[in-house]
Amino acid sequence: MAGGDDDDTRRINWYWIAAWTGIGVALLCLAGALEGLWEWTGVSIGIMVHVGATLLLAPLLPFLEKSLTRRVVQENKRMVQQETAGLREQVDSLATRIDQLQALVDEQDASNVRDQDRIIDALSEEVSFKNVASAMTVANMVGALPEGEITLHASTDPMIDLAFSWQHHVGDGRFSEPSGTFLGVKAHVAADPHGGGTPVIQTIWKPTENAATVIGRITDQLRERDRWNGHKTVDWEQVFRDLHRAIVLSVAYKRRDATAPWQLHGGLYELHGENWAITEAGIEYCPTSQIVLDEGDFPEPTARSGMTSPSDLDGWAPLPPAGADVAEWQHALWRGLWHFPVRRGPVRGQPVWFASKTLPKPPTVNQ
Repeated sequence: MAGGDDDDTRRINWYWIAAWTGIGVALLCLAGALEGLWEWTGVSIGIMVHVGATLLLAPLLPFLEKSLTRRVVQENKRMVQQETAGLREQVDSLATRIDQLQALVDEQDASNVRDQDRIIDALSEEVSFKNVASAMTVANMVGALPEGEITLHASTDPMIDLAFSWQHHVGDGRFSEPSGTFLGVKAHVAADPHGGGTPVIQTIWKPTENAATVIGRITDQLRERDRWNGHKTVDWEQVFRDLHRAIVLSVAYKRRDATAPWQLHGGLYELHGENWAITEAGIEYCPTSQIVLDEGDFPEPTARSGMTSPSDLDGWAPLPPAGADVAEWQHALWRGLWHFPVRRGPVRGQPVWFASKTLPKPPTVNQ
């Protein structure tokens, strides 16, 4: 309807054109007659000629306007058609047949899994800052490491557990701590046998450092703190094998990978040897693939004053699973006390670190 109305408004009124043309011709003829027959001269004749010529040319304007309007309309239609065609192509490219949707989603998931496995598998072949941080990034991205940290058993005599963390730290102005993402290595050791607290043994693994340099710094601190028992104290090859295994198991749990050799029940905090895992769900035992002690069964912090070591838990002695090594069980209980029971109340303060989900950047010369 609108298009028809527009055509009506642009329709030429031939009656007006004929009238104006007739008047224009009459004025020109009158001017010619007056000048030729009666020899009129002056302004009046000039006015009649100009007015007549104007009235004669005026009917041409509708034709010119209609032609110009038609060209503008055609050009606008052409541009609209081009833009519409481009938009239609974009929409069609984003459209997916419903019978193909699941296959596309499955392929995308499979591609993501292949990328994740490729990054994690690199750690099984070569130990480096990049491989350790990248593998932990994958675990953090899927939420497999609740604290951005994984702790592994490293030595029984003396008792040493090693924690690897890939975390982003917020700068603390009170202690001039810098902000940034750091790959940390920390040794949890038994309390000083001569009295005192647990010594702090930790270092930051820099992007330009190899594994041997970092191991050397940890070893020096263990010697300084009298927690060293010769070159066989820590089997570092086994430590990094366990680190790779811990990341594989934790990521497999989050992906619900049914092919994983050990089906965990929660995000991973610690892995101890072949049989023990401390997850968000509690202490898990590999031979049964079950949670053998729920996180809610751990004593509250107010009841731990007498618990001084894995061998002295102040009478708190949950029974180990059948066939389990008692010493390993006690160690798992001791380490579990660092995480459980989980406090689910309101957050008391602003966190100063977060599990990093950013892949490490290539090292620079000045690092």
